[in-house]
This record gives sequence, structure tokens and C-alpha cells, in this order.
Amino acid sequence: MSHDIEITMPADQALAAIKEGNRRFAEGSIKYPYINGLGAEYDHTTQRPIVTVHTCGDARVKPRLIFDQPIGGVFQTATAGHVTDFAVLGSHEYSVQHLGVRLIVIMGHSNCGAIKATLADFVDPTESHIGSLTEVIRPHLVDVKATPGDLVENAVKANVRAVVQEFLDNRFLMKGNDVGTDREIKVVGAYYDLATGKVEFLD
Repeated sequence: MSHDIEITMPADQALAAIKEGNRRFAEGSIKYPYINGLGAEYDHTTQRPIVTVHTCGDARVKPRLIFDQPIGGVFQTATAGHVTDFAVLGSHEYSVQHLGVRLIVIMGHSNCGAIKATLADFVDPTESHIGSLTEVIRPHLVDVKATPGDLVENAVKANVRAVVQEFLDNRFLMKGNDVGTDREIKVVGAYYDLATGKVEFLD
């Protein structure tokens, strides 16, 4: 990866910033309100994202708000069940190679409809594209029913971890990754609890 790309923030620093932002969000002490998260000093015509997030298309899951960042601070893609395809991967390649992002977060959420549909196994993949979507998720959940704890939560987290691995395996995204430096690209998984507003980052 070319060193002439100006990184917006090292991955570890960005992770600390969004963790702090989520703390503010969950506690109701947000710094960047939804209506005017601009501020006189902020140029909203440019974007300098510190993180790129791939998450579920659920209308309640809005990374900029959940991580309490300004407009232009979060680059994001969203699909039901945070399923990945070439368009998603290409979008994140753009954020890394052209916008200088070094932290990628794959974020699932509690009570995910796409995950529940996959577990219920009632969608015929030959009858709709929704079925095609659950077919992508299904292999990620092979062992989840044998795992102690809440089934849906475990399934969401298993799907997150599988998608994290898909990103790590993307040779175009990780090409030239400067591991062990401030320019290192990191991909981390996360689980957003709709009830509490808190994000749990996964190992």
C-alpha cells in the first residue's frame, strides 16, 4: 500500500475514539447531535472518516450516532445481516486506499431479523432474494445451536466473526498492510445491543 496516502487516524486510536463515542451515546451525553453535528469549525463538505463500518441495514443501527462521531467521520456500508459481497468489499477497499481509514468494524446487533430468518429456515432461496441472503448466512451458523447462551445473540456474533474473516482474507483490502505500525489496517467485530445502546467489541 502506498505511503503517500494520508491516514486519518491510526487504528488503535480510532478504536479508542469510537469506544468513547459509544459510551457517550449510551449514557445520553452525545457530542454530535443528529440534527447539527457540524459545529462552526467543521467543514461538512469533506469527509475524513476515522473508521469504516459494515453493519446491518436495520433502520435502528446508525454507526455515526452509535459511535457519536461528526458528519464525515464514519464511512459505512449496510446490508441485511451484514452480508458481504463484492460491492461491500470494494467500498471498504476505497475507504482504505483513498480515504486513509485504518480501522474497519463489522457490527451485528441484537434481535437481528436476518439472523432469525436464517435460524428459522423458512425462506425458500428459489422464491426470493431474501432466501439467497439467508443462504449466505447459514454456513456461518453451523455450530451455533450447540453453543450455551442466547441462540440469536450467539448466531449474530458467529456471523460477525465469519464476516471479519472474509474481510481479512480479501487480498485487495489487506494488500500492503503495514502490520505493527501506525498504518496497520485492523478489522474488528462488534455487537450492538439495541436495548442498552452499548457496543461490545468481540475477540
